[in-house]
Amino acid sequence: MLIGITWIVATCALFMQSSALPALPFHAYHPWIALITLYYPAQKDLWKPLWFAALCGLLPDLLSNHPMGLHPITYTLASALLLRFRNHLLYRQPLHLLVFTTLMALVILSLQTFFLFLFDKRIAFTGKWTLIEWAALALFDGLYALVGFSLPLALGLKLHHAWTLFWLKRNNSTT
Repeated sequence: MLIGITWIVATCALFMQSSALPALPFHAYHPWIALITLYYPAQKDLWKPLWFAALCGLLPDLLSNHPMGLHPITYTLASALLLRFRNHLLYRQPLHLLVFTTLMALVILSLQTFFLFLFDKRIAFTGKWTLIEWAALALFDGLYALVGFSLPLALGLKLHHAWTLFWLKRNNSTT
């Protein structure tokens, strides 16, 4: 249920970014990819973050004018490269998700820059553009993860915990 709700939030952010607020420089699915990579820490669930990353790359791929397959490939490769670090961070901690999303955004943006350099010659790459792309956008994606995902997730987990304790105490007091 957690993965579904956060996917809906990311998809709404993607549509809002592409239609209502096109000037906002964040990537809607970077926090969600970081969240699903952290959410499945077991070795038996190794394929789930990779499949989810590939599937969530399809929608931005259809809405952009980049070469087809750029987003699914970069999202999957970034998730595969960062699977090693997922056991050191927790998805429930807001700052952990912020750090992991920033790291995920850095890897994704580096891979996208590399693949765009190979397959799309329309974009000129300058040093200033690359520095702004890597540093500023990755930090902005981390802040978006903190505000849009981590804080509502932490609040939802606290409310769920309080609700569970309330019903446990209520059931124990009636027996």
